[in-house]
Amino acid sequence: MQASRPCLARGAAMANMRPSRSLPSSSSMHSAFYSMPPTSCSMRSCLPRTGFTYPRVVQSRTLFHLNTQQADWEMKDLDMQALEKLKGWDLLWALSEQNATPVALSDLYRIGCDTSSRTRIKFGQFLHRELAIRLAQRAVELSRLPHGLSNKPSVKNVSGWYAEASCAIAASKRPVDDASEDEFTKLLKRILRDHTAVVRGLALGCIELKQEVGPERWMQLQADIDRVLTSFYTSRIGVRFLMEHHITSKQHVEGYSGILAKACRPDDIARNAAMDAMDLCYSFTGASPKVNVVCKNPHPMITYVPSHIHYMLTELLKNSVRAVVDTHKQTSQKLPEVTVVVAKGEEDITIRVSDEGGGIPRSQMTTMFCFLHTTAEHPETQSSERMFGNPGQMRATSQNTPVLAGWGVGLPLSRTYARYFGGDLDIKSMEGYGTDAYLHLNVLGDGCENLPKKVLDSPSMRDSSWRPWEANMYDPLRTHDAYTRRVY
Repeated sequence: MQASRPCLARGAAMANMRPSRSLPSSSSMHSAFYSMPPTSCSMRSCLPRTGFTYPRVVQSRTLFHLNTQQADWEMKDLDMQALEKLKGWDLLWALSEQNATPVALSDLYRIGCDTSSRTRIKFGQFLHRELAIRLAQRAVELSRLPHGLSNKPSVKNVSGWYAEASCAIAASKRPVDDASEDEFTKLLKRILRDHTAVVRGLALGCIELKQEVGPERWMQLQADIDRVLTSFYTSRIGVRFLMEHHITSKQHVEGYSGILAKACRPDDIARNAAMDAMDLCYSFTGASPKVNVVCKNPHPMITYVPSHIHYMLTELLKNSVRAVVDTHKQTSQKLPEVTVVVAKGEEDITIRVSDEGGGIPRSQMTTMFCFLHTTAEHPETQSSERMFGNPGQMRATSQNTPVLAGWGVGLPLSRTYARYFGGDLDIKSMEGYGTDAYLHLNVLGDGCENLPKKVLDSPSMRDSSWRPWEANMYDPLRTHDAYTRRVY
């Protein structure tokens, strides 16, 4: 007899969940999350308990009302009485099948500017549901990567971190007052801190897969790997954006709305990124060229996320200063400068990074933005246990110290950050001379209002729901990997 659908109580509140002030322990989470679901079946067929219907989103109600002309947000409640009966991957599958809610930049901007306790609590309630879903989707997504990538120990670790974080949020107390909201914010801070090794964890998994299958086979798998990693990192940017915005908005820094700077100055950020890149280059090579920042407009200002710009420019400058040192250190007493030009137009700001680092062969231009493509040697591959600790240990490691090059994620991840708000990153090369990198950043309007069409069409304005059986990006039911003889 088919199991009946759990009762979905009208307006069920997350506050009924068991409160938890810390993330689950390593011992309790190990067996639940580090044994991956079977990869030879579809997601739907992996769901246990034949005949069981997972709880769906029920009942919509107004999240809060802002004193603007913007339409009210709506928050879809989860039936937590039904969900709390599920454990481990059962709970993650259920959460991952819920629809994530897209959040407009204009809404986020106004939320960050609102200093009232009521708005902060309401947004915390929204994030309590939203982040549990999005983090569960990332955990499931990482368990479904193609060509055996999900089976690599370092990737299992990363998937387990997301699984733990999702369940920790679902089990925590729903913000209902200042005290519970403060506890929720502390939990978000810990999750952000513990996820700092995600990029290197996935990179290590790719390195292990590449070494296992060999260069020729890796070239055949590269397109699939790039598609799924780009999708994952795009969604990860959105998740971290929501967390950081909520955490930072509590500080009410003048000139900021959360992590959105109202008057962001890319030329100043470029100078700071230049100092970081030069210091890093000097510490690794013993030399570094000077970076000269030229601004064609007097202190151009835009609404943007400064940390995004700093990351992208640092990655571009790291490549440039290293290329200059490698090309000229043995033949020239004075290293040629790297030049950064910042120019603001009506639609966007363009930042050009120019170097005389010898350029890139045309044969390599097509793989410039592929994950794991690098002209430097990969950092020494260590065992996953040594690098990331035992499964279930959600903490940053000593391996998070900066490296100059070698992981092969700087350029593709920088372009993903640029495209998140509708911008882009282009590379032009003159082999035998040098390279020009063009970073295009869309202006996010005045207070994120009247946004350009490129921003409105960008990933920042969409949700992160992962539906491989509905998307053309990657379908685990149709992709066959001849190397592992397994259908994903």
